[in-house]
Amino acid sequence: MISITHDCEAMRCLEKQVRITSMATVIPSYTNTSAHDGERQTLEQLRCELPDDYVVFHNIDWMHRGTHKFENGEIDFIVMAPSGKLLLIEQKNGFIDEVDGDLQKHYEDKDKSIVAQMRRSYWGLTQRLKDTMGSTYVFVESILFCPDHDIVHVPAKLALQAIVDKSQAKHLSDIVRKILGEYDEDTGKCERITQFLAGELSLVISPTSSSQLNQNLYVRDADRLYEHFANWQVHPYRVRVTGGAGSGKTYLAERHFAACIAASKTPLYVCFNRPLAEMMKARMPSGGVVSNVHQLLYQALPWPANTKHDNNSFDAYFLNASSTPHAFHQHFDAIIVDEGQDITKPAWQFITSCLKPDASLLWLEDSDQALFTSAQTQIDFTATVALDANYRNPQKIAKHAQLLTGIHKELVSRNPIAGEEPKYHPLKKGEAMTDERLQSLLSERIQSALDAGFSYDEMVILSLRSKAKSSCTELENIGGHPLKHFSSVDADSGLSQFIGDGILCDSVLRFKGCQAAVVFVVDSETTAWTEAFSRRLYCAMTRSVGRLEVFLDSQTEELMMARL
Repeated sequence: MISITHDCEAMRCLEKQVRITSMATVIPSYTNTSAHDGERQTLEQLRCELPDDYVVFHNIDWMHRGTHKFENGEIDFIVMAPSGKLLLIEQKNGFIDEVDGDLQKHYEDKDKSIVAQMRRSYWGLTQRLKDTMGSTYVFVESILFCPDHDIVHVPAKLALQAIVDKSQAKHLSDIVRKILGEYDEDTGKCERITQFLAGELSLVISPTSSSQLNQNLYVRDADRLYEHFANWQVHPYRVRVTGGAGSGKTYLAERHFAACIAASKTPLYVCFNRPLAEMMKARMPSGGVVSNVHQLLYQALPWPANTKHDNNSFDAYFLNASSTPHAFHQHFDAIIVDEGQDITKPAWQFITSCLKPDASLLWLEDSDQALFTSAQTQIDFTATVALDANYRNPQKIAKHAQLLTGIHKELVSRNPIAGEEPKYHPLKKGEAMTDERLQSLLSERIQSALDAGFSYDEMVILSLRSKAKSSCTELENIGGHPLKHFSSVDADSGLSQFIGDGILCDSVLRFKGCQAAVVFVVDSETTAWTEAFSRRLYCAMTRSVGRLEVFLDSQTEELMMARL
């Protein structure tokens, strides 16, 4: 892999102006915690004051089989540094008794030793870690945090540095970082520990927390990659980035767009799909233009009211606009093309007419997600960067997508969450996937997702067909569950308008580039497992960051089993 950069000064400006706010990942989700007020305040303190490469686990139940019985308990907080070092925090609010060299807390009808509780939790966790991690050493330390009490006499069984009392409460995060020390990042160890806490301790990781953790992981890796863009000069600057679903291409686009603005340039971000463009527009800083290629054409040279919205007609409009003076003629001195695999030659010819003669180009693509049959654009790139990781999809979903479709088998999963096994819902042999049968199955699975804690706006029903041919296009609800459909584009804002307020129903052709916590894949029936079908299925499966369910007939199931 060749790593490249564009502008040192732009990178320095970017670090100052658009650095993502540092905030630790919280698991389970901060918004879902049932902790009491005191622990909530501590969780908020750690979340806001620790760096974004730290992870804070909270309210963790553990169980370990001892010599004669099972030992169990609860750990209030476990803080994991990027090195894989762990710090256990036992929090006690209110008054604490200092009795006979011990610290005790009164619960209902009896007093309990805080020191004994801490030692039991430390022993229980470390024993389970040894069972799981084998010969891999994991640093584990433990402290007592009592924000309402000043400790006068430190028990002999606890070192002074193992107590953070009322006098030091506001410095808790600094103390945590000091104990965990300077570190060399060990992503592999962190992923194994996260899996241990998620699986062995039966910790339920919410899709929100999982997504945040994944975001932090790939942001750090993408940051390192982008740093090369600050130290490698390429002239002319025509850089191609290739990578599969969830590899971080879009984040690189964000960084580069912001760097161009910081360097007083006027950048253009252009992609194929409108939903992706709208998502990116909300995330990009002001100072440039963010658009999909068809919207860019309309902004540059509005087409007549009777315009046909098909690929052949658009290609003719692109060619006409490229040779006609328009609003964006030679306007941009930097361009970022996302979903480059779906940009046709006529569309590229129009895009180049928007560029100044010395404009830089960052081209992002995944040829295995080319869902349209148009000819590939030929560009003389000066350098290529290949991204080889998948951060978006839980490991089990990523593995199924690779095995079923044969696409991007080389990608390494960097998502720390194993996740759920994808669920497949095949019909009995000879049974047809009628609209009524599909709706019955969908209604049941939607309710299951609701029961698991997902909301309607976290779900999407994706058709492998076009939107017009989708089985759900005309439906307002499924089994009483409300649906939402794309209807039009607002003339003033240029944003998509929707009918309904529930689960989004869309085509994979439109939703490409986006993601959802729960993805239901429909209209997957096929008589032959073609390359085009594999690409659509791969694209649909890799939209999920949490739960994936695929509905198929018996013939498609037979083809699927043959591939497996």
